[in-house]
Amino acid sequence: MTEGEPSFGEYHRQGMACLFLARLSDVPDVQARWLMMSQTWFKLAQKADDPSSQSNRSNVVPLNSR
Repeated sequence: MTEGEPSFGEYHRQGMACLFLARLSDVPDVQARWLMMSQTWFKLAQKADDPSSQSNRSNVVPLNSR
């Protein structure tokens, strides 16, 4: 992994934060949105941890493009 590319840990932390926020909400639509966002973060974490997907990163723009 090169500098600027997100790691499994970073994506996983974001997913956990979304789960936490979903549990804090009493509004079903808001809970559903946070849960969908957490699912997306966890999928990204899984892809970041998968060595076979590392070769398909040529078309990915790094988060910090400066």
